[in-house]
Amino acid sequence: MSGGESTGVWQYAGLRRSYVFIIFPANWLARTSIFAAGLLRNGRLRHRTKALPARIGPKNIAHQGIHAVDLFKKLPMVLQAKDIYKSFGQLPILKGVNVEVSRGEVVSIVGKSGAGKSTLLHILGTLDNADQGQITINNTAVRNLSPRPLAAFRNRHIGFVFQFHHLLPEFSALENVCIPGFIRKQEEAAVKQRATELLDFLGLSHRLQHKPTELSGGEQQRVAVARALVNQPDIIFADEPTGNLDSAASQDLHRLIRRLSDEYRQTFVIVTHNKELADLSDRCLEMRDGLLV
Repeated sequence: MSGGESTGVWQYAGLRRSYVFIIFPANWLARTSIFAAGLLRNGRLRHRTKALPARIGPKNIAHQGIHAVDLFKKLPMVLQAKDIYKSFGQLPILKGVNVEVSRGEVVSIVGKSGAGKSTLLHILGTLDNADQGQITINNTAVRNLSPRPLAAFRNRHIGFVFQFHHLLPEFSALENVCIPGFIRKQEEAAVKQRATELLDFLGLSHRLQHKPTELSGGEQQRVAVARALVNQPDIIFADEPTGNLDSAASQDLHRLIRRLSDEYRQTFVIVTHNKELADLSDRCLEMRDGLLV
């Protein structure tokens, strides 16, 4: 095992059967971290914040004479990245990227293949290191954290959804969603309740005990979204979340992302080639020549 991995045996003995298993690489723990600022509180889904408009994207606020960027400037900042540089050997990929994302905002990043979109997303999500620059998430300068505190911060504050669902095949949908909460050492009953409510919210209440191979592609990705929500992080990074889905499942996931932002102020940064998903975002940034424009 390489020096970049953290090892440890985790005992899982709560859901119908017992296991002692798995040596977790650091990035696997990161990918199971989970995403949802304020979606759940005290184990129950919260209702829409009435002070906010039903839709805070540009399409629904234009008639009020409010520009989307101006609206989000008034909301708390979740992510700030400044002067991010990254090279692979002699090849520069990121050339001083700057980006800020407010709470509840959905920001899409588009661009040609190989432009550095996924590299940037992994750096913003603390899965990779920049050569230079500063990243602040929830008022914490993450580059100042040593590996163990960074892993704990990632588990608590950041969620991930990838092109492939990365569900563990041995476990049911409910068990997969619970895993990040158990890694965080939360009370088992509270984690199971929260995971059950999330799956119900995502239309999967009839699939709780199904394993990944018994689910459709769209259902697998919704379980991955629930897993990303269970620890209530502040921001979700999604890398081509609809890349493996058919058009119908993609549209369902688009509506889900929009609903989570509109109703629960969930923050998303999404790398995508899907024009429909980009158009649903509050802002769409293009990666070009190593910069966001």
